[in-house]
Amino acid sequence: MSEILIEFMQNLGIFGIILSIIINVILSFLPVPSFFITAINITVYGLVGGFLVSLVGESVAAYVSFIVFRKGFKQISRSKINQFPRFMKIIDAEPKEAFQLILVFRMFPYVPSGVITYFAAIGQIKSFSFTISSTIGKIPAMIIEVGLVFYALTLPLNQLLAIVSIIGVGYIIYKIYKKDKKDKNE
Repeated sequence: MSEILIEFMQNLGIFGIILSIIINVILSFLPVPSFFITAINITVYGLVGGFLVSLVGESVAAYVSFIVFRKGFKQISRSKINQFPRFMKIIDAEPKEAFQLILVFRMFPYVPSGVITYFAAIGQIKSFSFTISSTIGKIPAMIIEVGLVFYALTLPLNQLLAIVSIIGVGYIIYKIYKKDKKDKNE
């Protein structure tokens, strides 16, 4: 499937970039990570070009989802969003502080972009400030993502499977340890 999309995007030329951005926008509304489109961008446009296309796609996607969330979810009850105390700071923050919080939250690739965007949209920050903060903050996370994806694309399959297996086993051990610790505390 990805080979077909890669070939299709290569044949589209400049319109392939537009397609990549549209895919990023669609993914911003789904609980799906965008690393696969990053992999396609790196394959089609090279390391630097793929990084730039992915960054622009992520920035446009953040802006579009911010606008949609702001229009559609601004009035959601605070009782439902109180479940996320770390992100509540974005809602309650003055615009300057919200800018800084978004910048910091975006720097971490494991923090879901949609959650940050959602809380920013129901907060006080303006769309332009959100987009600038989000884009600047996304740069370190995109560098990490592009680096990991590029590394994964260049690894022999057996090494990639070994790394994924080690990470998977580590994750399972972590979850078991965390569950055991929780059970002992109860």
